This record gives sequence, C-alpha cells and structure tokens, in this order.
Amino acid sequence: MVHAFAGRPEEAVESYRKTLELESHFGVAHYFLGQALVAAERVEEALEELERAAELTRESSEVLSALAHAHAVAGGDDNRAEAREILRRLLERSQESYVSPVLLAQIHVGLGQAEPALGYLEKALEVRAADAVWLNVRPAFEPLKNSRAFRALVRQAGVEPYRGEDATTLVG
Repeated sequence: MVHAFAGRPEEAVESYRKTLELESHFGVAHYFLGQALVAAERVEEALEELERAAELTRESSEVLSALAHAHAVAGGDDNRAEAREILRRLLERSQESYVSPVLLAQIHVGLGQAEPALGYLEKALEVRAADAVWLNVRPAFEPLKNSRAFRALVRQAGVEPYRGEDATTLVG
C-alpha cells in the first residue's frame, strides 16, 4: 500500500502480485492490485482483478466502488453504464447499511463528476468516515488535487499533503 500511496503504482502492482503468489484467494490483495493497476493506467487488467475481488469479498462496498471507478475510467458507453449501475446499487445498499461517502465520491471522480464527488467528501467529513484519512493519498482522487475545494477538505480532514518524495521515505 505504501508504494501505491507514494504514487508508485508499478511497484505496488509487483508487491501485490507477490502477495497473490502466496495466497491467490486473498480478495483484499486483488482489490488493492486492481486499484494499483488503474493508477498505472492498466484498466483492463484492473477490471479483471476487481471482478475477482468482488467474488472473493462477496461484493464488499469498497470493492464495488473500486470496480465502478475502474469501469468509469475505462470509458466507453458500456463501462460507464456499468459504473452508474454499481453506483445505483451502492446508493440502494446505503439505505440498509453503512456505505462510506468516500466510496460514492470515488465513483463520481471516475465519471468525471467533481461536484457530486466533493459533496460526498464533505459528507464523509461530517459523519467522520474512517476512510477519509486516506483522502490525500488515495490515487482515485488524483483528478481533484488541483481543486481549491478538495484542498480545503484535505485541510479540514487534517491530512495535509505529503505525496511524492516525502512519501518515498516511508519505503526507503
């Protein structure tokens, strides 16, 4: 995860693949591998990994959000329709159980919808969503990095930026 959060997706891919050599049914590793592949712009591979992660995690909300984001980033009418369908399912699920607003924001970012994404991120901070701590390092939010509103949310969350070279010191 450190490689992925440090903006080094290819190294993250390599690490996740090594993990999966040890345990090929580890759904969480497929999930993180899929996200790293999206960050490395290898979206078709990412979709395969995220589909596998969805199977292995019984369609956890986190995995479905990453899968929808990958479909949105892949582009094309069919992929974007699939992303919107997963978003609909997660919104429906949120009526019965908790779905982090961060996950809904991630899908909107993939669809190129900054305003609703920022709205969900605001809500995430209001409800003190635990996954908001990853706001500034989650690769899916990279398209928002230059947004004044996003930077304000990062400050509000107390997770000031440290990407790039500072983050690489974590992995040596």
